Amino acid sequence: MRKADSAGAGYLRDLVDLLVERGAAVTVIVPETETGRRAAADAAGYALHLVPAAPTPSALRARTHAIGVRLAPIRPPRGFLAALRRDPAVRAVLRAADVVDVQWPTMTAALPALRRLAPGARLIATMHDVASQGLRRQRQRARTPKARVRFLVGAAHARMVEVRTTALADTVIVFSDKDRALLPPTERVEVVEPPLGLSPTPPGSTPPAPAEEALFVGPLYRGENREALRWFADDIWPLVRAGAPGARLVVAGRATEAHRAAYADVPGIEFLGFVDDLEPVYARAAAVIAPLQVGAGVKFKVVEALVRGVPVIGTSVAFEGIGDDARRPQAHDDAESFARALVDVLRDPAAARSGALAWQTWSVQHYSTAAFARRIAGIYALAPSPAAGTAADAPARASVVIPVRNGAHGIARQLAALARQEQAAVLDVIVADNGSTDRTAEVALAYRHCFRDLRIVDAGAGPGVNHARNTGLRASRTDAVLFCDHDDEVHPGWAGALIAALEGADVVGGRLLLTSEGPRGPQATGEVAALPTALGYLPYAVGANLAVDRSAALAIGGFDESFRRGHDEVDFCWRLQEGGSGIAFAPDATVSYHQRRRVRDRARQSYHSARTSVLLWTRHHDIGRLRMPSWRRSVLHALGSIRYLPGLLSATRRDESARALGWVWGTLDGQLRYRVLGSPPPPRLIAARDEGAAP
Repeated sequence: MRKADSAGAGYLRDLVDLLVERGAAVTVIVPETETGRRAAADAAGYALHLVPAAPTPSALRARTHAIGVRLAPIRPPRGFLAALRRDPAVRAVLRAADVVDVQWPTMTAALPALRRLAPGARLIATMHDVASQGLRRQRQRARTPKARVRFLVGAAHARMVEVRTTALADTVIVFSDKDRALLPPTERVEVVEPPLGLSPTPPGSTPPAPAEEALFVGPLYRGENREALRWFADDIWPLVRAGAPGARLVVAGRATEAHRAAYADVPGIEFLGFVDDLEPVYARAAAVIAPLQVGAGVKFKVVEALVRGVPVIGTSVAFEGIGDDARRPQAHDDAESFARALVDVLRDPAAARSGALAWQTWSVQHYSTAAFARRIAGIYALAPSPAAGTAADAPARASVVIPVRNGAHGIARQLAALARQEQAAVLDVIVADNGSTDRTAEVALAYRHCFRDLRIVDAGAGPGVNHARNTGLRASRTDAVLFCDHDDEVHPGWAGALIAALEGADVVGGRLLLTSEGPRGPQATGEVAALPTALGYLPYAVGANLAVDRSAALAIGGFDESFRRGHDEVDFCWRLQEGGSGIAFAPDATVSYHQRRRVRDRARQSYHSARTSVLLWTRHHDIGRLRMPSWRRSVLHALGSIRYLPGLLSATRRDESARALGWVWGTLDGQLRYRVLGSPPPPRLIAARDEGAAP
């Protein structure tokens, strides 16, 4: 494991090293292969158990098994599960385990058996990629009907295993938002970015590379690498050599003599074989090429180049899972475009390196060892790092309140984004726990040392996000209090922009980038680039991106806890402004505001928002300027909502129609509850006796 020749093996090595460092007793169970025996020879700090290979089968059984593997490839090695059941030492380890982590998609097929063998363990399935996607791509590129059928059946089998995995595992780990979006929607799927950000030099300090050398990294025993290099050599390399006659291509990765011989007639290509230390190779490369056309998952070699500041020319497949809703690498999927981009880099490598700085900074932040350690500590419930520091001596500039209930599978993303803020060392983060029954606190505390302070405060005495917000507000120790939700993601500069804007106003709202799950992960679908208004009255700040002066907020009693699931922040901001407070908009304070994944959840959200808009009207209607349909008009709208039903059958109109139905019937519900029956709940604000200093 010390010299991993694949990205997946490297990840497993880093994971085991971290677990051992944090004091966990680790046992690695692997099939007895040549690779397993090499790993056993250098195992340090952990136990490694080799499961003997299955006896040699008869020719008929071997042939039958081979056919089965071709049609259903997502399965453990032959005989592996039977050997686990027979081995008393392995059974004892599994019975005593607190956590069982199943690595690679092929091993996730063993989850049903492992659930029986380790009934008391928390099962984690680490899917290095989503195999069904790769098999579907293989089918699209297959040249014969037989191959297309084989990959079709294989993809269907892989999808079945993935669905079963997300149902059986307590936590599913993937390496990108793109892979998370490919799996069935469930909160149990966690994104862990591998520790690839160990840049040997600080961002921007890599010396300019010599001209006209491109680098391809990857072992050629993998079919996707062979296909990528073949396409590059046949279709792209001649165009590159025409534009840059002195160009050279260096291939780093295990390659047989047959692999090398296949390129004997291609000029300018050099094979290095397996390289222990790639740093000198990266340092002299003008660019790394990634001409992948098949495969799935995050391509670790692409990230490893980005964190070293090396420009990467790649395809859409190569860049999958890299970037976010605000930044995506530019892909080149045709030979001409790929060649032009590479020639441009080869002609001016210094300028290309300078242009790669932004991606180097982004990659180092996201794929750092420290960020990886925090994510793993939260997921595996590890002890704090012995090297972790204590809270900073500098006074806190702002408090960040995160209301949460059962957010173990979402809060880490938000805390990681907060940890990347320039002001992280002077932020007092308050996780207001509204009665969680999952591992929210354990996950959040893994980020304690990223901030001046991080506290979990009990906000379970009353239901709802507004009780949690009020609890966090009262627990804050600074004048500036910033609010964000646990399942969204703040952008760089968020905290600084809100803090600065509070110098001229008592309440501030920021920009919202509306995001939804797409085939490449979260994608921006719209934005809120100004303070919105409601019912034709005053502007307000959305609670997912809001900052307030603590004294001003306490003076009006904080958030009204009688509002449930909508318009609470509208009421809060209106009461502040009606009391004489100023409101401002901070355009540089951006939050990725993640929308509900399922249509029915978005329809339900629209329903509750419409219902609470009527409650808002009852609270403020005495000012005489609020726009609200009458009871009669609301009934007519509900009766006419039948026109939205056909849209539910259309993939392009389903979301819009479902939201419209939710709004119409939510409005009718609110009218009936709060106007016809005249029974709006009384306001529930922070009592005057509680408005003093925080505990």
